[in-house]
Amino acid sequence: SIDAGLGEDAGEVRIHVIDVGQGGSILLTAPGGNVLFDAGDLADRHEQAIKNYLTDLGITTLDYFVITHPDADHIGGADMILTDFTVKNVIMPDITSNSQAFATMLDAMEKSQANVIEAVAGETYALGDLNLKILAPLKKYSDTNDMSVVIRATYGSVSMMFTGDAEGNMEG
Repeated sequence: SIDAGLGEDAGEVRIHVIDVGQGGSILLTAPGGNVLFDAGDLADRHEQAIKNYLTDLGITTLDYFVITHPDADHIGGADMILTDFTVKNVIMPDITSNSQAFATMLDAMEKSQANVIEAVAGETYALGDLNLKILAPLKKYSDTNDMSVVIRATYGSVSMMFTGDAEGNMEG
């Protein structure tokens, strides 16, 4: 995994890229809370890697769990996250999938009682001085990659983009 500071005072906000093979899982830790982007693929070893990583950091609560899009390589461990951790808010696009991973995730989401937020471009969420602005999706697309939630995280004068699997043709 990669761990890097973000912001004028490095160390206040940390970016953790968790090794889940081809899939994605990125954690932001901030003084105001924690944000997890995606939960890797269906491989048990990757799900366990995410769980161990969060547990080793002493994380029991996620303020935001961003599900960028419903492809299995991004939601494979989502049911574990929603079951084993306290998730306050889930941000996800308005798109579904017929996969078993998606159905399992939805079941765990309902049991978790997390607040589910549809990703709407222009909306902003804050964790202390860390601001999360949703930039996409801009409209309804049929391709799940194009429906990826794109978020700009800003802390002080530093910004970073989290794009899921957004592709060039999702613009405008």
